[in-house]
Amino acid sequence: MNNRIFLVQFKLEYKAPPLGLLYIADALEKSGFAVKLFYVNSNEVENVSRQILAEKPLFAGLSCFTSHALKPSILLSKMIKKSNQRIPIVWGGIHASLFPEECLNEDYIDMVVIGEGEKNIVRLAENLKFCRSLENIEGIGYKVGKKQFITPAGVFYDNLDEYEPAWKHINLEDCLKEDFGRKRVISLITSRGCPFNCAFCWNINFYKRRWRGISARKIIEQINHLKKNHKIDGVIFEDSNFLIDKKKVFQIVHNIMIDWGASVRAEALNDEVMAVFKENGCKFLFVGAESGSQKMLDLMHKDIKVKDIINAARLCEKYDIIGRFSFMAGFPGETESDLFNTMDLITQLVDKYKRVKIFGPKLFTPYPGTEFYEKAIELGFKPPAELKNWADFTRNRCHLPWVKNKAAIESLQFINMLAHNYPKGIMGGLVKKIEEYRWKNKFLLFPFEIKLVSFLHANQRVNRLLTKIYGDDGTGKE
Repeated sequence: MNNRIFLVQFKLEYKAPPLGLLYIADALEKSGFAVKLFYVNSNEVENVSRQILAEKPLFAGLSCFTSHALKPSILLSKMIKKSNQRIPIVWGGIHASLFPEECLNEDYIDMVVIGEGEKNIVRLAENLKFCRSLENIEGIGYKVGKKQFITPAGVFYDNLDEYEPAWKHINLEDCLKEDFGRKRVISLITSRGCPFNCAFCWNINFYKRRWRGISARKIIEQINHLKKNHKIDGVIFEDSNFLIDKKKVFQIVHNIMIDWGASVRAEALNDEVMAVFKENGCKFLFVGAESGSQKMLDLMHKDIKVKDIINAARLCEKYDIIGRFSFMAGFPGETESDLFNTMDLITQLVDKYKRVKIFGPKLFTPYPGTEFYEKAIELGFKPPAELKNWADFTRNRCHLPWVKNKAAIESLQFINMLAHNYPKGIMGGLVKKIEEYRWKNKFLLFPFEIKLVSFLHANQRVNRLLTKIYGDDGTGKE
């Protein structure tokens, strides 16, 4: 009887382990199934397809994100179905959970797993193995002929210690990166979900504002295992909100004996937290500031004040911890005045606090499953009509009808990078003064220097010549 399951996820640009699939693999193996997991680049579709077709598993499960990573997932699914209609194709992950009906409209997708997968994927596998009906499995979608069936969502389970990442299924070297002065840094999570209500965040739809934590003991065990067996020297906690359970967090950071960074909310930071973090290896904190306009922070239900953002930057400076503050622009309802408030806040932060690094402002993207997605549709945004079109959906390609000068907003990130963050490279020396002028005078039109910098990067001969003239950091100094 077929007991083998193939799991596939195509790599994103952000270097990190496929934690969702690793937890799924652990759940399946603990239920007696044999798992083979592929965490591969998009150019390996044919290789993966050949192996799946050769071994004829119980099903092939693909974890999919709303991005260009959909393309290889679509191609792989089509290739398998073209050669063998009898191998079930099961999609899961964020996109399939938000658009189950749209996924099931495609003849190359047989079933979808909606939301967290550990429990429902095991029941799905058991029912497929023994040829049972799927109708009593919570949190899935399937087809009988052309008719679709979406079952009621399952109850979130609270014992997150029940499963752990099945590290044996991946080459961990492919998932390590350099950051905050460390060379072997890995991304982990200590919790799932978030109780807050940010209007741009997919968490609300996926986790229904439910938060649950993995125990401190389990996290410490994971990190000790990775230190001993894979020589990691840094950790990034990728939780949506690292500081919800402060007691647990303090226990973790006090015992892992390794440098780390995490995502936190601005208002959660205070002297007590920062003192503990500084004493226990914290190298950076990622703060979702989003906007310098209080009106916009209120519209997005961020539940913070502009003064909270400033205070978070002050605390990062005081405790010598890098503060990575992210901003966005182009929200529904945002005016030019709101945008200038964001620019003013960024200027204030970087001029006063040397430990602050700014990310963005990135152009707002109306991803599905969020309140602002629905608001964007009301304002004229037209989402992709088919699954294949979502594969080309990016912040640079989507049309935001309420944004009158999209090019100006898109140039903000480039301008900010050169005006405030002082990057190394020739472009810093060539155009930094232009960007400082633009930022100071809020002049965002005709960003010709973006094309100039793109040309310099593309033209290696010019690049080498200017390096000779200006030096490696674009200042003229060797």
